[in-house]
Amino acid sequence: MKHLLLLVPAAALLIGSAVAAPMVGMAGSGTLAQGTHDPYKQTRKQHAIATIREEALKQQAADGGKLTEAHRAEFQRRLDAVRAGNY
Repeated sequence: MKHLLLLVPAAALLIGSAVAAPMVGMAGSGTLAQGTHDPYKQTRKQHAIATIREEALKQQAADGGKLTEAHRAEFQRRLDAVRAGNY
């Protein structure tokens, strides 16, 4: 019983220090403070791609069911720009 009474305070010290330690690994070091974290980036990217798709479908209908090479190349250029982060 005496050994158990000694283990309880030691365990409390270990647990207490783990709880009090900062959680650096969770969010990285200073990403929010530096402004590099953007929680809406993926949403904006998906919206840009959906917009391009809608415009391409409208243009395809206007082109008679198949995009012309010039229109196809333009939409591909715009999609490549979105994938590169320019949107």
